[in-house]
Amino acid sequence: MMTLLIALYICVAVFALGMTRAERKRSGNTSVVLAGASLAACVAWPVTVLVMIVAIQRQRPARTAPQGSAQPA
Repeated sequence: MMTLLIALYICVAVFALGMTRAERKRSGNTSVVLAGASLAACVAWPVTVLVMIVAIQRQRPARTAPQGSAQPA
């Protein structure tokens, strides 16, 4: 399962890098700082999504008291 998630992450990151490169080429932007920031963003945002997915899968449902166990006051 983890191999599949890693492969999916790589596909998304490569796609984002390609789209960012194409956008920079179209706009004529040659700033090294913006290029570095855009590359970092393309690599970082899929990690956030992956961490959220893994965290959601690892959550356990909250324990609830069995019905009828509460004592009336």
